[in-house]
This record gives sequence, structure tokens and C-alpha cells, in this order.
Amino acid sequence: MLISKSTRIEEGDLATFKLSNGDEIVGRVESVSVIGDYEVTCPMSVVPSQKGVMLYPSLITAKDKPTVTLQKQHILMCALTTSELEAHYIQLTTGITTAPSGLVV
Repeated sequence: MLISKSTRIEEGDLATFKLSNGDEIVGRVESVSVIGDYEVTCPMSVVPSQKGVMLYPSLITAKDKPTVTLQKQHILMCALTTSELEAHYIQLTTGITTAPSGLVV
């Protein structure tokens, strides 16, 4: 039997949330409350484009890197974010570009 990381979202994970208003948000989970609310840092909205998926700051005019609470009653679905989108998120929020896996330099 293979042992893999749980699909349960925990502190430190990069997660994707589908909200009841139709928005899709990607953010780093800072904490999960007992009642199921998620505290998320640097929320980015997922925007489809002709070139694929783009990430855009959810709070355009927010100062620094905001931490927000996504309340359980507004979340329809949530899952861990794909590795491709995670690399893009890290680049946008930190300026760090990660090398593709499998490369030895």
C-alpha cells in the first residue's frame, strides 16, 4: 500500500477554495478553526484567460500581504492546489522562481 499525504487541508498548505459567489481563491492556509473557517494569507483570484489560468490579487488595494478569513458557510469546495499553479503563486507572492523538478545543476 502506498502512503501519501492526506488530502485534508492543513496549516502551511497552498489551497484552492471555490466560494458560493463563484469565485475561486488560492492562498496559503495559516490556520483552520474548529468550526471549519480558514485563515488564508495572500489570497489570489483565479482568472481564466486565452493563455490559460492567471492569478490576480483578490484584494487589489490591500496593504502588504493580507491575511483573511474564509468562513465555512461561504466555501463550497476546497482542495490542495496543483504543483504548477503553486509555482506560479510562489513567484507572484515572493518573487522567487522555482526550478522544475528533475533538474540537477
